[in-house]
Amino acid sequence: MEYYFRYYFYLNFYYNLYVFLLTTGLRYGEVGALTINDFDMRSRTVHITKSLKKNKIDGKYQYYIGDTKTPSSVREIPLNDIAYEAFQQQIILKQRVEKSIYADRHVSSEFKNLLFTTPYNTPMPNQTLNSVLASAREQINFQLDEKDYLLPVSVHRLRHTFATRCFEAGIPMVVISRYLGHANVTITEKIYVHLLQDHIESQNDKLNAAYPKQHITKEQILLDMN
Repeated sequence: MEYYFRYYFYLNFYYNLYVFLLTTGLRYGEVGALTINDFDMRSRTVHITKSLKKNKIDGKYQYYIGDTKTPSSVREIPLNDIAYEAFQQQIILKQRVEKSIYADRHVSSEFKNLLFTTPYNTPMPNQTLNSVLASAREQINFQLDEKDYLLPVSVHRLRHTFATRCFEAGIPMVVISRYLGHANVTITEKIYVHLLQDHIESQNDKLNAAYPKQHITKEQILLDMN
């Protein structure tokens, strides 16, 4: 899935954003609230301390910067090479957006320094990002056999993809839980229980290899225990 979407989105305005989401596992609101001051270029980390949110007032949604989803969501995330490159490219894009004739000159001071924005330098609507993903999936599926169709995708699903890739790479679940900002590893395990089950099943051959098919004497068991 990642290959198709990265290829399709290469020239899309939100390309850096999607790559960043896919390689950090951050929530939509967490990315939406980031400014360049949240990044430590020396350690290649990003500090998550706030979230982009919205309220419906007089029939219209209004954005504001609020707290993270939970206290445990306040965290520091390392950036791999791909995420760091997307971050650097986004800085360049942000500078262009600010100078663009399309930029909203009346955007609230609260949002002027947001790193990931719309082409108009305004906060990103989650529904817009999901619509772009849905359209991309449709265009890609038009060119595939039905058996190869991509499943429905959303911004939040990119977070799940990140967790899956981390697990497949051998990163412990407790570390993945910290990356995702979960209150404890139990929450992560419940969400990704299918990964754990697949992992357990894949280890069956190793379990057999640990005990060769031969008679094990009581003396051998005692030696192994010492």
